[in-house]
Amino acid sequence: MPNYQLYKQRKFNDYLNDTIQFFRQFGGDYFKKFFLVNGGIILVVCVLLYFAARYFTTGKLKQDFAYGIGDGWGTVLIFGLISLVAGLAYTVFSFGFPNAYFDTLEENKPDEKASPSDILKSIGHIAGDVLLFLVISLFIFLPLYIVLAIVSKVLMPFVVGYFILAFGFCFLLTWFNLSLIVYVRDYYSGYFESLGSAWKMIIQNFKHIIGANVVLFLILYIVQTLVTFVPSMIASLLYLSSGRHLYSNGFFVFIGMAYILMIITASVISNMFFVQQFLVYFSSVEKGENVQSISDLDSIGQHED
Repeated sequence: MPNYQLYKQRKFNDYLNDTIQFFRQFGGDYFKKFFLVNGGIILVVCVLLYFAARYFTTGKLKQDFAYGIGDGWGTVLIFGLISLVAGLAYTVFSFGFPNAYFDTLEENKPDEKASPSDILKSIGHIAGDVLLFLVISLFIFLPLYIVLAIVSKVLMPFVVGYFILAFGFCFLLTWFNLSLIVYVRDYYSGYFESLGSAWKMIIQNFKHIIGANVVLFLILYIVQTLVTFVPSMIASLLYLSSGRHLYSNGFFVFIGMAYILMIITASVISNMFFVQQFLVYFSSVEKGENVQSISDLDSIGQHED
């Protein structure tokens, strides 16, 4: 199996082509181990979504409040806390897996792929950093997303509103992901230093990075929409045909299966986007530090010896 070159300077086409090449070369092994490592937390998320749909759509919540306000609020609070913990765990595992996988490739050991236990250990080492980054980002990135949403909504009557939303969202998402990658992989970078480093990476190759991310985002968004659309249409048909028997056990079995399909699809899509962000990171590091060029020179020197 030929080595996959992480460190190289890339342009628009390179980001897309190298992302595709990555999954051609490693996709089977990558997703097999991803679902082995993350299968448990994905199942928990699906179960939570299933019970949320069943609880909040059948009037059970209203009944709890009718018996006593404490019962209803207690259920909501417990469910919310469990969902928060599961959501944070899912986020940590979703980012930690590609980070661990790229660690293996960076060591130039494509034939010595990390085992699931090695990946879990790697995720455990960075879990605290990822959680801290997410907490701080609530106060930094969330307001930026809110401002973007407001500006886009005001300009939606005009075509420019859609462009601002697409490019603005991709820019913030790219900045967030790159900042997280720098924060986790660069031991000496604090939170705001990571934001600054990621900003410089984007600005130095702006049109190629954002252009490639916008294209990939739109493709993945269309795929996600289609996958979501099919279960929604089936649910609508069930509603029209079942009427008052809509909330039967069979309906919720279908909802559970639909959630599993959508979560799996979302996991695959997020990994494809994450992989491209890592390629942006490695490309930017190569541009500044010439890691691959130095490695090639060392290899030439060893052959001459």
